[in-house]
Amino acid sequence: MELKPDESVDDALLRLSGKSRILCTNDRELRVKAREKDINVVFLRQRRYLDVDGYLTP
Repeated sequence: MELKPDESVDDALLRLSGKSRILCTNDRELRVKAREKDINVVFLRQRRYLDVDGYLTP
């Protein structure tokens, strides 16, 4: 994967996760941006639990 000109790493992650609609991150700002783009976010809670912000379908 290559970054497009003037593209941040966060923007590249959002672009790539747009296809699968799932992004795994603990970065709060990136989580907010992903949810605004209707991308489900998986993140670590309390150092031991995975939590999902959104709705995942099998």
